[in-house]
This record gives sequence, C-alpha cells and structure tokens, in this order.
Amino acid sequence: MPDLLATKLYLPRPRRSLVSRPRLVQRLEEAADLPLILVSAPAGFGKTTLLSAWIHAQESLEQGRKAAWLSLDPGDNDPTRFATYLIAAFAWLDPAIQPDLLYAALRNSQNFPLENALIPLINQLNLLQTPVLLVLDDLHVITNAVIYRALTFLVENLPPAVQLVISTRRDPSLPLARWRASALLAEIREPELRFTREEICAYLQQGTGLPLSDEDASELEARTEGWIAGIQMAVIAMRSAPGRREQAQSLPGFSGSYRYVLDYLSDEVLRSQPVPVQRFLLFTSILERISAPLCQAVLDEDEFAVWMPLESTSPSPIEGSRYQEILHHLEQDNLFLVPVDDHREWYRYHHLFAETLRDHLNHTYPQLVPELHRRASDWFFEHGYLVEAVEHALAAQDWERAARYIHPAADYLIRVGEVSTLLGWFSRLPANVIRASAELCTWLAWCHKIRGSYALIEPLLQDAQRALEQSGPPQAVSQKVAARRRRSLLGQAAIMRASIALNQEQHDLALDLSRQALEMLPEDHRYLRMLAVTNIAIVHLYRGDAGAAEKILVEKQTSLPPDGHPNIYLGLLSILVRVRLHRGALHAAMEVCRQALELATAHNMQTYSSGPYLHMADIYYEWNQLDEAAACCQKAARIARTAGQWTVLFYTLLCLSQVHQARGNSREAHEQLDNAGELLDRLEGSGHREQLALVRGRLLLAQGKTEEADQITASADVNRNPRRAFFARVTRVRLLLAQGRIQEAHQQVEAVLQDARSCGPLRYQIETQALKALALQASGQCPQALRALECALLLAEEAGYTRLFLDLGEPLHRLLDALLRTAARSPTAAAAARLVKGFTPITRSSQAHSQRRSGSPRLSSAPADTLSDREVTVLNLIAAGLSNEAIARELYISLNTVRTHTKSIYRKLNVRSRTQAVARAQAAGLM
Repeated sequence: MPDLLATKLYLPRPRRSLVSRPRLVQRLEEAADLPLILVSAPAGFGKTTLLSAWIHAQESLEQGRKAAWLSLDPGDNDPTRFATYLIAAFAWLDPAIQPDLLYAALRNSQNFPLENALIPLINQLNLLQTPVLLVLDDLHVITNAVIYRALTFLVENLPPAVQLVISTRRDPSLPLARWRASALLAEIREPELRFTREEICAYLQQGTGLPLSDEDASELEARTEGWIAGIQMAVIAMRSAPGRREQAQSLPGFSGSYRYVLDYLSDEVLRSQPVPVQRFLLFTSILERISAPLCQAVLDEDEFAVWMPLESTSPSPIEGSRYQEILHHLEQDNLFLVPVDDHREWYRYHHLFAETLRDHLNHTYPQLVPELHRRASDWFFEHGYLVEAVEHALAAQDWERAARYIHPAADYLIRVGEVSTLLGWFSRLPANVIRASAELCTWLAWCHKIRGSYALIEPLLQDAQRALEQSGPPQAVSQKVAARRRRSLLGQAAIMRASIALNQEQHDLALDLSRQALEMLPEDHRYLRMLAVTNIAIVHLYRGDAGAAEKILVEKQTSLPPDGHPNIYLGLLSILVRVRLHRGALHAAMEVCRQALELATAHNMQTYSSGPYLHMADIYYEWNQLDEAAACCQKAARIARTAGQWTVLFYTLLCLSQVHQARGNSREAHEQLDNAGELLDRLEGSGHREQLALVRGRLLLAQGKTEEADQITASADVNRNPRRAFFARVTRVRLLLAQGRIQEAHQQVEAVLQDARSCGPLRYQIETQALKALALQASGQCPQALRALECALLLAEEAGYTRLFLDLGEPLHRLLDALLRTAARSPTAAAAARLVKGFTPITRSSQAHSQRRSGSPRLSSAPADTLSDREVTVLNLIAAGLSNEAIARELYISLNTVRTHTKSIYRKLNVRSRTQAVARAQAAGLM
C-alpha cells in the first residue's frame, strides 16, 4: 500500500458556532438518490462547513449511510496520485473494498487511460450493501484533463448505492449539461449558499456574542451579500473596536462585492493584528500544512521575533511546545486556521486567507521567501516527506537542493506509479540543470521508459554520460563511493538501452546490453539486476534456448531471499514458469506456480496470483483435468479483472475457451473468444490479435469448419514472434490434414518438426510428431505412422501431456487403437491405453454443439437448440431488473454482445419481450 497523508482523508469537524441551515440540508437530502451533488461557489461561502455538518448530522442520527472525505490540493493533479487517494477514501468506507488489488490495478494501467484503473474500483463498489458517499473537497485545484475524463467515467458508472459530492470554487470540466438533462446531477450554488438575514442573526448570536441590532445585521448582509467569510472578517474587525458605536461604524467599510472584501481582508484584518502576529502569519503562509515542529524549523527567533500568546517577559527562544500554543490561540481567535486532524497537531490556513498572506509576503519580505522555502524543504526531507521537500526546494528555485531531494523521491514515486508528479518536477527545472546531473537525466529516462516513449530515452542517456564524465564526484565522496555511483548509472543506462533493443526486436543487442548491466550494477541493486536477468531470459526464450534461460534464473533465484523483496522474487518466478513450460517440465512448472501462490499469500500480494493461476490452468488443461483448469481460470480472471491486468485476462479467456470446447460447449468457447476480442484495444504490445485468430481457427477446425478456419488463420502475421510462428505453422499442418491435402501436410510437418527439435517448445515437438503420424497414416504408411506415434508418446510421457492428443480427434483415436493391437508390448503401450480410456471424441454435428452439459435443465417446449450457459446468465440478470448497459458492465462484454444474446434468447424461447422470456424460462426450470 502506498504512503498516504492521512490528514487529506480527515472529515472536518463542525465549528462550535455552527448555524443550522435546514433549507440547504433539505436540498442535500432530496438529492440522496442521484450519483452526483455539485456544490459550486467562490471561496468563503461555507461549502466545506455545510457538507461536513451535513455528514456529521447523518452519522449522529445513524441513518445507515457511510461517508468519506478527500481534501484535494494541487499535488493531486498527478492522475496516479489522484486515483491512489480516491481508492484510499473509498477503502475508508467499507472493509469490503480491497485497496491492495486496486492499487495494483492502478500500477498495471500506467500506459492506459485512467478509466481502466477505475473499473476494478467500480466493481468493488458494486458489491457494497450499505449506501456510501464521498466528498471531493476543493476540486477546483485539479486542472488535469486526464483526471476529469476519469471522473466523468466514474460518475456515469457509479453503482446505485454510491454518491459523489463535489465542492469547488468554479465549475469543473465535466459534462454538467448532459447530466442535468439526464437527471444525474443536483446543484447548490452561490445564491443558495449566501447567508440570509435570519442566518446572519443566528450566527452573530450563537458564535460571537456581539450585541448587534437587526439594522446592523441587515447592513452586514447588504455589505457582504451573504458571504460568510466576509461576515467572519467583519466580526473580527468589530471585536477590535472599543465600543458599541465603533463596532457599528466599522460596517460601512465593507463593499458590496466579495472581491472588494478581499482588499478588506488585507487592509483591515491582517494589519489590525500586532506586528509579531502579522509576521507569524506571513512567514508560515508558505506552508500548505502547519505544525509546531515545522514552525520551529522555519521561523528564526532572532530574525522574526515571533509573537507569544502568553504573557512572558523572558527573552529566551520559544520552544516547540509554545508554537503549539500559538496555533491553538490563532484557531480560537478565528484567524482562518483550520485543524486537519483530530489531535490538532496539524493545521492549514483558509485557502483564501493563505493566498492573501502569500501575496503580502511576496511584496513585503521578498528576500526572505526563498530562505523560508529552503528551511521547510529541509525539515520535510528530514522527516521523510519527500514530495513536500522537493516542492519547497523548487519554490525556492534552489535547483541544487531540488536535484538532491528528487533523487530519493524519484525512487519512491516510480515505485508507487506517480510518474506524472516526477515529470512535473522536471518540467519546472531548467534544462541545463537536468543535463548537468547524471542522476536527473537517468530518472527522467526511466519516466519515459515507463511511459513507453522510447525515442526520448537515448538523448537523455547521452546527457547522463557526458554529465558523469565532466562533473566527476564531489570531493567529499570517497573513490569507492564514486565508483559505485558510476557503475549504478552506467548499469541503468544499459538496462534501458536493452529495453529499447527488445522493443525493436534486436535480440542480440538486448542480450549484450543486459549482460553489461549485470556486470556493472552493484549486487544490492536487486530490482535493477532483476530487470537485466528478465531481459536475458526473454532473449533466450526467443531463441529457443530454454536451458540457458533457466540456468540464469535459477542462479538468480538462489541469490534472492524470497521474503526480502517478495515482488522481485515473484517477478523472477513468473519468468521461470514460462521457461519450464517451454521445456515441457510441467510438474516443475506447477511447483513454481504453487511456490509463487504461497509467497503472494504470505505477503498479502494477491494481485501477483493471477499469473500463477493462469499457468496452472494451462497445465491442468494439458493433463486433461478440466475441472481444475476451469477453477484456476475463474480465479485468474477474477483477480485480473479487479487489478486491471488485461493481458492476463486475455490469455485466461483463451484458456477457458479451450476448456469449454473440450467439454463440448462450442458456443461458450466462442463466447470466451469474443470476450477476449473486446480486450484487444486495452492490451499493450503486439501479436494478441494474431494469437486470437489462431486460437479461433483451431476452434473452428475442431468443429469441422475448415474453410472458415483457413480464412481466419491466413490473416495472422506471426513472423516477428518465434513462439507464435510455431503455433501458426502447427495449426497450418492440422488445417491441411483436415482439408485432405496430405502430401502438402507431410512436407510441411517435416520442416516444422526439424525446427521444433532445435529450438521449439517441447509441446510443439510432441504435437508435430503426432501430426506426422496422422499424415503417414493418411498416406497409407501405417508402420511408419505407428513409429512416429510412439516417438510422440515417449516425448509426452514424463510431463504427462494428454490433451494435445485428445484434441486431434477421432483419427488419432483410431491410430492409438492400431498401436495397441500391433505393438502390445511396446514401451508406449501403457501411455496409449491411458489415452484411449480418456478419449471422448467431440460429436461434430451442429445439434451436438448446441447441447448443454449433462445435468443442465432443458426447456420442454422450447426448440431443440436450447440456451447456452452465457444466455442463461444474461437471462438471470434480466430477471434481476438490470438494463442492457448494466449487464454489459457486469459481464465485461460489449453492449452489442448483450443485444445479440437477448435476440438469441427471444428466438429460442419463442417470445417477444423480457417479461415473456423470464416467465417462460422460470416455467421450464431454467432459472
């Protein structure tokens, strides 16, 4: 879980002088069923006070609705940072929300629209049983269009039990007009928020004790136009007046517009304070949040002569505890100081007041501003607040300090996925400062690598190289430390250049650069070394040398303690599984998967479990353990959907399609491929469309639709990926055999078999050898066919491959029978007998493909072509009252697919409406 500032999630407490505003509370309650409430008005109109009081009142009345609060600041313009706090705020509401899965989904969707990361959040919110609401306070500080697009998506897909409340000084960049027309939005604006004369009187009587007449209250209303901040400031001014007459005479000093009241705030409220108080307010206004220890670090007693709230004649410096007293005193005096935690250790100034203070500071003490920021920067860094440390260093334009603090902060931000924040810092640094620092150039290059902007990486690496050679190490640094720094930077450059080479499929270059990185990087740079090892293993897999890949990975595995860096170790295991599957070591691969699951469970890292479950599903399928394969697919799909792991979900759906086909559920098999196709636009990298085409081609072949299979597989360009090329070539041989083109099939199978023996995965060696046996059998060379089949069985025996033989259908079944009759004493006879027992040919008639699994209910009066599993699922959701759009979201399918299912249901049940369909299905026992 990322480090979060808890005070941003703090629900403000209502003030003691709170005035009841039932007319506004009623407006809020009337909008309880709408997904969005917008409270929009300029600063100081009581937006935050109204909402916090409303929420506290609901909690005290125990109305059953839970509420959370998120206070936004300019730093939240980073989409990842914004989404991280959004997840944390919702997780605050209900233990059913699983933030770790959602944070993982956020990290996994760095190169995709932010909406992708919100889908798992929406799915989890949909499971909540209790109504909840979330307040986004001060949304006007958000200017990033990416965040507003994501918010639009969130609002338009919120579950019924969830409500979003937005507080802002100006209208946000959201489709408000469309939402008004669709009755999705309730609004409270400045006219409604203005204090009425009655409310002003109530405020003065309850909170101030000032004996103003009705005429004075009317004057105050006219002058402030109901602006509560202006009213509060007028009260502060009147308190300083010596008598009743002077208090009343101070009212005409207000103008009729709040813009002019801002001038009053500067000229009257601030300047009416003692000079030490003014200085304290001015010098601490640079801080977004304030605490006593921070004040002590920022303020210098000799320079600033800080005011003491308690009488004291001692000239001794003020200790930190006295700063706490100062803050409490300012809060009690209503000087726009707002507590942001329950213990009143942290405060912030009212935003409008802080802006005014900073403006005065910049005009009155401009020479002190950089020094104040530098002191704040150092304090934040010493206390582990890296983001604030960098922000203050940049505000001071102290580029050297900023560069020094960016270095550790960058490592943290990249780990938690807040690359936009890091890029924002670099945009504020002068270009020559970046080019002069090898570290800054390297961190910026990492940002571009994560974003996939490979073209921008090499110039930065060259700048880093020049900076490293020209600047040299600081004099205070030992030669050993300087050498370590140089190795680290050069090793990182080599890793990034290797990634560029892999992206361009320059495998030899990628291998050389990855090896260089391992030679240069210090041993404790485990994450970086793991990236280099991964690159090397991938190159070896591309070349078909799984043995070399496994040797490297196993050596690395023994050097990494699993509990020290579990995420790194899990990444290594995921590559090791792929290597062992390539070698055909299914049992060893299964053991690695189980090890990965145990490690992920031990460290509460469930999002890392989807990959192992997918690999286990593949292995179980090869062993013809279809129930276990389906169960693992369901687990992998559930985690992948929640975490936004679209590539894992894509291949899980392909595997599930194979399971359905093996069970004889052809329609369900095609549906899973349709679902996989809907993910293509979300997938990173290439080749997924070709892989889908090849899997669908094999499915069509299994159904005897050779022409359709020929057309769909012919469009797959797989030359850039050796593993996919094997899959395509083997599929082509199967197609030729199905078309009766025996001679052509025999020629191609020999070429594929030769390549598979040299560098292909063992599975393709076995499958090609079995296809060779079928080609020989079809050409009348029975003895040779049996010898080829024996060779395939010997290759498959140790790993336990079963399904690839069964999927070849009845022709292979007959050849196995022949082997048992003619070579009963063969070493492969036991394996052949086991296969024959497990062999159940899939009936190829269209009627058989439409049959549901054994034990499923059928319509007594429906057509013979009954409902598929997916159609029954859709029908149950229709019965639950879900719209087509809601069904599409629930099942992760397109709206068109829902409509297709609905039309099919109507046709099969011979009905014309939803009501008729539900009644007919219930009568037949389908639901």
